[in-house]
Amino acid sequence: MGWSHRDSWEVRLVVRRLEVLQYELEWVKPEAGKVPYAISLIRERSIAKFSTAVGKRFDFAVLVNNGSFKREHLIEIQGKQHCEISSLGYRVRESDGLKEQHAEMYEILLLVLRDTEVVSLHLDDKLRERIRAFLGIPNPRADGPA
Repeated sequence: MGWSHRDSWEVRLVVRRLEVLQYELEWVKPEAGKVPYAISLIRERSIAKFSTAVGKRFDFAVLVNNGSFKREHLIEIQGKQHCEISSLGYRVRESDGLKEQHAEMYEILLLVLRDTEVVSLHLDDKLRERIRAFLGIPNPRADGPA
């Protein structure tokens, strides 16, 4: 079994922000003049179509649906193992490159966050806004009352 950082604190922070965003979007009322967005979250999304990267997994796939379009977004959290100078570090960086090629080839938006960036954004209370902006979901705080 390969390494998984499913239980790392940084990944849990991102999961929690995505779950809160998912919950918030359930309560958007179309009759209030807002565009109804919905998101679905898939953990450890496997790459199926990209032959050189089959079996590689993105940390998250987020499906965004605003009623008129559906789009998949990918999120990858990179921990310290992505920088290690070891055989594991080299394999992880190679895997990261294949994931980036896959996302580019299939025109899927990919957000790569270092674990330190996740923590910094969380401490500055900006992680939610960073994820929301990446997903292209308007912030109700900036658009008036929700």
